[in-house]
Amino acid sequence: MVKNIYLIIFLCVNSLLFSNSFGYLRVVEASICMDFACSEYMLEDENGGSVFVSNANNLDLSYYLDRFVEITSFEEVQCMMCSAIIIDSISISDNCNYPLNCFVDPCEVAEECSLNTPVDCVSNYCGGCYADFYDLNDSLVDCYVSDSCIDLYEVDFGLCDMFMGFAYVNGQCQGVSGCGWEIDGMDYSNNFFNTFSECELTCEDDDILSCSEIEIQYNQLHSGDYTTCVSDSDCNAIWGDCGVGLGGCHYSVNNLYNDEGSNLLVEQWIDNNCESGVCDCFDLPNAICNQGTCDLTYCEEPNPAGCWSTGCNEGYDCVDFGNTNYDGFCVPSSCFCDENYFGTSSWICTEDCNGGTCIAQEPQPGELCVYDYNLSGLHWPGIVDCNGECLSYEYYDWLGDGWCDDGWGLSFNCDALDFDNGDCENSCNSGDVNNDASLDILDIVLMVECILSSDNTCNCSDLNQDNELNVLDIIMAVGFILD
Repeated sequence: MVKNIYLIIFLCVNSLLFSNSFGYLRVVEASICMDFACSEYMLEDENGGSVFVSNANNLDLSYYLDRFVEITSFEEVQCMMCSAIIIDSISISDNCNYPLNCFVDPCEVAEECSLNTPVDCVSNYCGGCYADFYDLNDSLVDCYVSDSCIDLYEVDFGLCDMFMGFAYVNGQCQGVSGCGWEIDGMDYSNNFFNTFSECELTCEDDDILSCSEIEIQYNQLHSGDYTTCVSDSDCNAIWGDCGVGLGGCHYSVNNLYNDEGSNLLVEQWIDNNCESGVCDCFDLPNAICNQGTCDLTYCEEPNPAGCWSTGCNEGYDCVDFGNTNYDGFCVPSSCFCDENYFGTSSWICTEDCNGGTCIAQEPQPGELCVYDYNLSGLHWPGIVDCNGECLSYEYYDWLGDGWCDDGWGLSFNCDALDFDNGDCENSCNSGDVNNDASLDILDIVLMVECILSSDNTCNCSDLNQDNELNVLDIIMAVGFILD
């Protein structure tokens, strides 16, 4: 028996603390309640009764005005001569006792939602014929949001004392009096709000940042996730915006850097009159990866360290040729810029030879290649000849040795190898790809095949000598044929 009494008491208290109320949300026109916090809105039931409601949580109530709603309230606020329930949550409700009979389904005649998001239309007949739209999370969305926040500071509504409502004037919401909403044939009634808070919630943009907030966000864009790296190739040196008093001279950032976001902050900085000071900057320095973070170095030359430290461009692999005896492949593993002396800077590197060299994944004639993988971690370099074969790097010394190397299983007699560095006579006609001593349609066909297969080994095909085989060379070849 005692347990039942406690249960009844608990249910009664719980129903008082957590109550749902239904009715039409109205703006209070006049009230005996002297406190604005309690008398701005009221909830009117279908029988004419009403209760004050407080928007203490600053919810956007513009969509719910004069609609049948369900309000959840966990507490009430006491004001002078009245009290009001605090709106903790609000939603459109169809749980009214006297729905209207509409001629057509509101959703069938509603305009298409102007928002770029999937929505479902739900018809509501409480107090009118409404088409309400909800997103995939069942959240109410306003598909027909209009720009009601036009600044009316240049509009003269006349010297009348009639209170017209609240509007956005001279950068802030304020009450407006005048002779009417139509001025010079323009109807401004849609730019007025019933309450100050409605105007404030709609017009006073929270996205407008203060100078300190802009500075904080600017610094965040140039640090943290935007500066993480693995190798030097992950980092880029960029200019800062200290010329307008925002940030420093230079920054080192990775490819995640949001350039558009930074420019937008600079625009807001200038628009908000935050500009201050000037700066005198050195030339743009080099960007390096320093212990996992993008950094700047004022050594004039690029970092001479190998690709295990500095990285390779896309389409290249880092290969260690340091244990071979060929000249030019002793590359240091790491280097740092010594900036200890005023006006001078130099790279200080480790004395090993295993820093790595960038090798194309699909090397072309004249480029380095991996000739052999005879031992784990030990690779032998090679050079690609005119036939696309990867030869041992020892043949590199044959280039320009006074003999034309064009036979015996190898060929250096092509454009890419400068015709064996001049040892071979450049006797081919420009565009004579098939080497038949004439330029004709057969050569054009071969050039097209080379372009489609991304094969740059077509001899005598680079007519404009730009080190690329493309449609420009074909156009020149066609011109020669027609002439």
